[in-house]
Amino acid sequence: AVELAFWETVKDSTDPTELSAYLKRYPDGAFAALAKTRCDAALQPSEATEAPEQVAIELAFWRSVTEGDYPVREES
Repeated sequence: AVELAFWETVKDSTDPTELSAYLKRYPDGAFAALAKTRCDAALQPSEATEAPEQVAIELAFWRSVTEGDYPVREES
């Protein structure tokens, strides 16, 4: 019952520290495999993070726009 209550408090967490706390307390617990999987996933870089090459391309583009001698169209 105590393990289940602990799991209920961390099961939806994206914080690897909380999931690791469960694993430390219950390394062979009923939810250990799931906690390990979620902990590993939480430690992985997000897919939303852009690749460094993509960031470099975008920065180069915006530098060319801001540093270039382009006429500005004024809106009325």
